Amino acid sequence: MLTRLRFLARVLLLFLVLLTAFAWLLHPVRVLPDLKSRQQIGMSLIKGASLPAPSEVYSVVLWTSHRRGEVGVFRIPVLTYTPRGNLVAMVEGRKNSEKDDVPKVIAVKRSTNAGETWSPSQWIVDDGNTTRRYCSNIGTIFVDNVTETIFLMYMYCGFCPVRSLMLINSTDDGITWGRPRNITDQVGKNYVAHPSPGYGIQKKHNPAKGRLIVCGHGFHDGLGLVLLLSDDHGVTWRRGAFVPSVPFRRSRRGDFDPDECQPIELPDGSLRIVVRNEHVYKCNCKMIMKSFDGGETLPKKHMFLDTHLIEPKITSGVWYSNGVLFYTGPNNTNNRTDLQLRWSYNNGRSWSKVMRIWEHKASYSTLTMLPNDEEHLYIMYERGWIVDDGNVARHNCSYLGSIFVDDTTATIFLMYVFCEFCPTRSLMLINSTDDGITWGRPRNITDHVGKDYATHPSPGYGIQKKHNPSKGRLIVCGHGFHDGKGLVLLLSDDHGVTWRRGAFVPSVPFQDNTDGNFNPDECQPVELPDGSLYLVVRNQHQYKCHCKIIMRSLDGGETLPREHMFLDRALVEPRITSGVWYHRGVLFYSGPNRPLAREDLYLRWSYNHGHTWTKGLQIWGHLAGYSVLTMVPDDEEHIYMIYERGTVKYFDEIAIVKLRLSMMTRNDTSSQGDVSPQKLVSPRTSDPGRS
Repeated sequence: MLTRLRFLARVLLLFLVLLTAFAWLLHPVRVLPDLKSRQQIGMSLIKGASLPAPSEVYSVVLWTSHRRGEVGVFRIPVLTYTPRGNLVAMVEGRKNSEKDDVPKVIAVKRSTNAGETWSPSQWIVDDGNTTRRYCSNIGTIFVDNVTETIFLMYMYCGFCPVRSLMLINSTDDGITWGRPRNITDQVGKNYVAHPSPGYGIQKKHNPAKGRLIVCGHGFHDGLGLVLLLSDDHGVTWRRGAFVPSVPFRRSRRGDFDPDECQPIELPDGSLRIVVRNEHVYKCNCKMIMKSFDGGETLPKKHMFLDTHLIEPKITSGVWYSNGVLFYTGPNNTNNRTDLQLRWSYNNGRSWSKVMRIWEHKASYSTLTMLPNDEEHLYIMYERGWIVDDGNVARHNCSYLGSIFVDDTTATIFLMYVFCEFCPTRSLMLINSTDDGITWGRPRNITDHVGKDYATHPSPGYGIQKKHNPSKGRLIVCGHGFHDGKGLVLLLSDDHGVTWRRGAFVPSVPFQDNTDGNFNPDECQPVELPDGSLYLVVRNQHQYKCHCKIIMRSLDGGETLPREHMFLDRALVEPRITSGVWYHRGVLFYSGPNRPLAREDLYLRWSYNHGHTWTKGLQIWGHLAGYSVLTMVPDDEEHIYMIYERGTVKYFDEIAIVKLRLSMMTRNDTSSQGDVSPQKLVSPRTSDPGRS
């Protein structure tokens, strides 16, 4: 055990990232914090120190799904070492669509310096501009170490009545590739399976030492898996173990259906196969199968479910080295998100704690190591972010909205609008139940509130009422409608399951506003101790002043009475979203202290619910845009502000600042607060016309 711990402590993880519907980047980092979303394929390297656990060294993005041109989507990572100690990576390049059954290319990159840099992408298979279904699907890569040959076995026309099993190889370490050859007749049409994404193996131990083994799934007339075997270095092939689904045809949820599969060899010569549980047979977890005769059979008594390896129906990475079994896959039963690495010291009977590789959207992954390097483990995987519009037509896009927390269910929500400038817009809701680590699929709640009230949830945060009336209610303030302007409060009394519209304040006139008209726009609600709502509203068309509109609700957001609306001339604004927060008798406000220009960001506070305001504290003296405030529940000493800032444009950077309340409020004009802005990210694009 001590030897294994020392080995694992030295392991360096090199992540090769593949993103489908995502972006591909190349950025060496130390411990990178760095599908539908922009897809990437990349690589990170992790270094172990004194602890018996791997650590990341760097990450490289190999391909990005930019969704432009003929080949715009890259999916399905395949990775191997080469006979000369290099790396070869492959993906599917999908033409004009992200679907599985479209024409593709198989793209290859090669690295000769342990993954730090990669060759340009080379196409070794190109389906041309065929019709759907007449296409290739990438499969299994593997190496014959005796003949120093790299093979790729893949499927052609996998969605046709007659499918073809294809084999292509390289004899010069992956630099050039021969012509594909059809080996369908060797295994028989009834056993022509889709070689599963990942790698095949060459047995190092008896029985059947030297045998090449590929695991395939799915057949022309049914489902299940099969092992394909070669005992003459890939010249001829035959079928070995065959495990059909039950039933063989037309399986459905709950049925036994072994799908994509990754074999490894253990030191005793047995095979361990980690299998995708396609129809969720008894659990959202992996099937495990074992063979003791070199892949000739997979006895039923050696099949079991590993409930520790949960999965959202996906291909996972597996590797065995020096007594340690490694596994990668999304740590989620329903969504492809939160990719983690796990390891086992006892051949999978129990698993260690995990190491997070990518906390956002993540899908297929595969593992490898270089033959003469026991210090590094390479992970190639698909990754992305929680929402990505891709390269769609203009206006068919998402706009960030309101984030909020239901403290009762410990759920974080983000409500946003999709296709705001289309004739029909969609109000979307996405949530996280694990403290923001992973996020579920967006759901469309337009029908809940009605299309006439499908609004743009204002940038900032929503609230959950802490006091009566309507204690526990979730409230989001939105602005603008498909046919006019104004604001609306969106309400949920069942912890975000269903939504309805509350107070509605239209602009005057409702359509075709001009400067000087009444047009309440982006809005930020807070709750005061008496249970009333206090809304700070962007005065979009400068109604009577360059200052904020204030609205009050006394009934939990059902109404916003006209008699409780007023202009706060102390809060000047250049038409912008501002930050608002209430805490222990103090109302905080952040925004540019200029009536016409987005610059000179200040934090101000009021001890009497906004009747009067302090001079405040300057946060940023140059250009500054939107800002949002928050506090951590168990920390009453600090307030956090995230804001846009710059010197050329007001959105050059997104920064966060942490301020100490005791110092800040001791003197209304003090500038001695703990102001240490920290750059978080620089936005690539912005639309100043929209903002």
